[in-house]
Amino acid sequence: LPEADELEPAERKFIIGARDQLVDVAALADYAEDIGAAIEIYPSSDHFFLSRRERLASDVVTYINEHI
Repeated sequence: LPEADELEPAERKFIIGARDQLVDVAALADYAEDIGAAIEIYPSSDHFFLSRRERLASDVVTYINEHI
């Protein structure tokens, strides 16, 4: 992942499942903090957001609408 000083200024938000099988949640939370990004962790979700796709879609659309 790029370092904070390598990124163009932008609003960023990561959404991750607490049970993600592919991404270390704590490492992503640290990275998000380092680059000034928001992070939301879905407590019972995995990497594929099974049974959380409607919530994910709603959260993404809401975030985009608030930041455009």
